[in-house]
Amino acid sequence: MQISLQLQANNNFISMMRLITIFTTLLLTAITTTTALPVSDSAANQLSTTLVPRGSTCGNVYIGYNTPVWEDQNLDSSNQCRQFSMSIFLYSVDSNCHCRFYSKPNCTSKVVDVYGPVPAQYMSQPTVSRWYVCGRV
Repeated sequence: MQISLQLQANNNFISMMRLITIFTTLLLTAITTTTALPVSDSAANQLSTTLVPRGSTCGNVYIGYNTPVWEDQNLDSSNQCRQFSMSIFLYSVDSNCHCRFYSKPNCTSKVVDVYGPVPAQYMSQPTVSRWYVCGRV
C-alpha cells in the first residue's frame, strides 16, 4: 500500500512537471513570437512619427534595427559625403532630388542611385550602405 502511494505520488509529480514544461514552452513561444516582429513591420508602423526632415538634404534616412535611432550626419568636407555609424535600411527622396548610396567610406563603391520622388523605401542591401550624398536636380 505504501509503495503504491509512493508510486502514485511520483507519477503525479512527473505529470505536474510535464505540464509545467509544456506551459513554459508555450508561454515563451508566445512571447518571442509577438515581440520578435520583423524590423520592416515595426518600421512601417512608425514611418509617420519616426522619419523627420534632415535639414537641407533631399530626403530622409532611417537607421537602426532593434532599437531605431536617428543620428546626426557627419559630413566629409571634401565631398559632402554623409556617414552614419549604422547601416541605412530605409530612405525617402524628395522630388527633384538625386541620392546615391555607397558601401565604403568617403562615398566610394556605389550601391544604388535613387531619383525622387520616392516615398519610404527599404534598402535592398541594408547591411552594406552607411554613406550617401543627396543633391537637387
